[in-house]
Amino acid sequence: MTTGTPLQPWSALRGAVAGDAAICPVAGYGDEAAEYAALREGAGLWDAGAWGVLRFSGPSRLSFLHKYCTQDVKDLAPGAGAYGCCLTVKGGMVADLRALAREDDALVLVPPAARAALPQHLAKYALFDKVTIAPADDLTLLGLHGPRAAEVAGAVLGPTPEGGPWSHAARAWSGHAVQVALAPLGALPGLHLVVPRDAAPGLADALVAAGARPVGSAALEQVRVEEGVPLFGVDLDERTIPIEAGLEAQGISFTKGCYIGQEVIARIAHRGHVNRTLAAVRLAAPPAAAQAPLLRDGKEVGAVTTWARSPRAGALVGLALLHRKHADPGTTLEAGPGGPAATVIALPVSPA
Repeated sequence: MTTGTPLQPWSALRGAVAGDAAICPVAGYGDEAAEYAALREGAGLWDAGAWGVLRFSGPSRLSFLHKYCTQDVKDLAPGAGAYGCCLTVKGGMVADLRALAREDDALVLVPPAARAALPQHLAKYALFDKVTIAPADDLTLLGLHGPRAAEVAGAVLGPTPEGGPWSHAARAWSGHAVQVALAPLGALPGLHLVVPRDAAPGLADALVAAGARPVGSAALEQVRVEEGVPLFGVDLDERTIPIEAGLEAQGISFTKGCYIGQEVIARIAHRGHVNRTLAAVRLAAPPAAAQAPLLRDGKEVGAVTTWARSPRAGALVGLALLHRKHADPGTTLEAGPGGPAATVIALPVSPA
């Protein structure tokens, strides 16, 4: 394996197969059905070490971030967190982020595709603010998701924090400080554990002993698609306006002051809709490409961005960004010229 994460040797010893999915560098541990069941019924532990952990320090850390993201973060108290996006002047996404406010700094968690791009983007504006932005190279991330995630984490780390998504608390484990953050995956409960890199394998061992099962990207992608959670770098990019992906409820404050891209967001809010929307499609067969155009009567009306075999639907299901006129459930499309039928279905995916 060549993941480059602190869990690389740990995963290899447990028979992990390396993968190239953007969410997690491990494809799986040999039993995809059991890994999916752990996420849906128990607690699935996954290597989130490819995700970025950025440390914002200095007295202006939160007020600076507030000026350049879609969310109201300037008054976050220690232990509070928030989800938001940084945008281009055209309203396209540079990254989505999860900000965790602490006493002496703030940690910002970003998906793998944004771990280099976000600090580069923000560095252009940080010259005159009392803020330092740097990768937290001493830390890494573990993901723990499923209905028993809090129970398993509690057995090892103590009670999980209370509050809404991205609320967090520091917990002591084996002489290390671990930041435990509430991190749901759609409606699926879960946690992100920010842990010192050298402590990650030992903590993973303790979580498995408490009832977690290691899971890879194949099972994670099944759940992510079923829950309708888009991933930056796969379903979202610089051409995506957050409202198109349904991120406004959790990721945009419509009452805060100006930020880059705010004029575009305000115009859309005033107009009341966007031309594209996140949807799901049931696929009759695998598309010819990982990301395939969706056609209606020969005209491109969107694209499949991720697809996976959904145990809930009993079929292949893909996430797609579709023109809203073609996004009604039941609409039949074609995944690529001469490709398989793709029928629009509702999100989140319901059991068949």
